[in-house]
Amino acid sequence: MRILVLSNLYPPHGIGGYEERCKDAVDGFRDRGHEVCVLTSTHQVENEGDLVPTENDDHVLRKLWLSWFGDKPEGVGAFAAKLAEDLECLEQVLSEWQPDLVHVWSLGGLSKSLIKLLDSADVPVLFDISDYTLLHELKHDLWFKYWQSEGKSPMDDPAVREQDVLVRHMGAVPDGPASDWVQYATFTSEAVRETYKKGGFAPRWCEVIPCGIPLDLFPVSPLKERQFPPRRLLFVGNIRYDKGTHTALEALGLLVGEFPSLHLSLAGECFSWRYREKLNKLIDRFGLHEHVTYLPSAPRSEMSSVYREHDLVVFPSIWEEPFSLVVLEAMASGVPLVGTLSGGSKEILRDEENSLTFTADSAASCAFAIRRLMQDPGLYRRLCEAGPPLIQEKYSAHDMVQRMEQAILQILDR
Repeated sequence: MRILVLSNLYPPHGIGGYEERCKDAVDGFRDRGHEVCVLTSTHQVENEGDLVPTENDDHVLRKLWLSWFGDKPEGVGAFAAKLAEDLECLEQVLSEWQPDLVHVWSLGGLSKSLIKLLDSADVPVLFDISDYTLLHELKHDLWFKYWQSEGKSPMDDPAVREQDVLVRHMGAVPDGPASDWVQYATFTSEAVRETYKKGGFAPRWCEVIPCGIPLDLFPVSPLKERQFPPRRLLFVGNIRYDKGTHTALEALGLLVGEFPSLHLSLAGECFSWRYREKLNKLIDRFGLHEHVTYLPSAPRSEMSSVYREHDLVVFPSIWEEPFSLVVLEAMASGVPLVGTLSGGSKEILRDEENSLTFTADSAASCAFAIRRLMQDPGLYRRLCEAGPPLIQEKYSAHDMVQRMEQAILQILDR
């Protein structure tokens, strides 16, 4: 089976768990003997447009323009030229590679007109929906606004019209609700599927396939490595408001007077200087300079040791988290977790069974959960032991890929 994977980001160049999960799927497909080609963006690639092989990624084409980072093209004509280049690239790969199926992952920062081109191609398209990009970004896509403006757009200039002719010729102009183009989809959680359903997405075929992680990367750390009472707290993920990093800091501030040995490590990137400033003010306010460490970014292959060096993971997400890999990684490693029930998290977290849960954006509630674990050795031990068997049984990357493969075969048989 020949599978073309389309994704905005792909390791080792990425910013989060979505692209890691994409690579897990690609590796799994290839291990099963399928031919896979990945078409992704030039993010963090010096020679734009080149095939950039690193170790074992000669199947990866890094050619598409990602609008999230770097310099923006000057002028609307330059934007149109970028779009035309990406559409030509996708059309060329489809023509030369002749895939049996296109597997679309996150399109955040890519032109959504790529979806329309796929819709007109004679090949089944399966969307892996593990974020809300299709639901929200489509409403703000630059080109959708332009083409739906009925000639009233200020971008209607000769430079744009020249590219517009090409784009229309390629069949990439929106002519109906974008939700109509998604015929086959897998959702990472029931919460995500329900959100899309409310947004008007009704695929002809869909299934929920939860995230899985490579178990070999996150072995269980012996209980003897955990300290009781737990004092080494860990936050993992992008450091931003909707991830609730400030909640973890404020909870620490409420606890250090009672437990002066507590320490919080923040493992992740902060892309907003304003939010970093907010966190620094919280550190000043609570006097946490000796209690907080910003850890440098670590590749996924090294995250196991980061988990092993901590006693408790704090997962304070505020937004409707699709399905967090951090939850799976912490549980697989045998590190107890306190977390919120946002989005897909409620489908795995069970209060007092495999975690302690608290109210989102509530430092007091977070502090209460941490305090409980610090004062109850039996509960702490029980949560240490509850995670690994659950992840091994239900949330391995092997099982995830197997279910994806079965979904693809069902679609090809239709």
